[in-house]
Amino acid sequence: MAAGLNMGNKRTATRPGFGAWNQSRLLNVWIDDLSVPQIIERLDEGVLFTVNPNHFCYLQRNADFGAAYASATMVSGDSKYVCLAVRKLGRGPMRKSCGSDIVPAYYRHHRDNPDVRIFMLGARPGVAAIARERINSETGR
Repeated sequence: MAAGLNMGNKRTATRPGFGAWNQSRLLNVWIDDLSVPQIIERLDEGVLFTVNPNHFCYLQRNADFGAAYASATMVSGDSKYVCLAVRKLGRGPMRKSCGSDIVPAYYRHHRDNPDVRIFMLGARPGVAAIARERINSETGR
């Protein structure tokens, strides 16, 4: 993905095969202004981060976390507060695209693609296994 016109805190991003879209900078993160369907359409490889207020706290204190964000294929606004901050700073509209909406849309979109796999990390013991069973039952795997 290439960043195009950069006007300080707003820029245009492009990717071969897709139209251009806007990105807005909030603190030290460039956030893509894309809807859930647009993210699913464009995310055929790479890494998506969903930035929220908690992540912004870590991003200000952890250089490795910041480097991971900087290398992401896309970053979505995963909080109404993140999107509101972008708007209030005059950096354009920003669509809220939460991970909890993106993940189910992603695995449903790729249900017939055996090359797509989802890795679950975190939560209490057993939670990832329950999520795996639910995803597999919804996708027929």
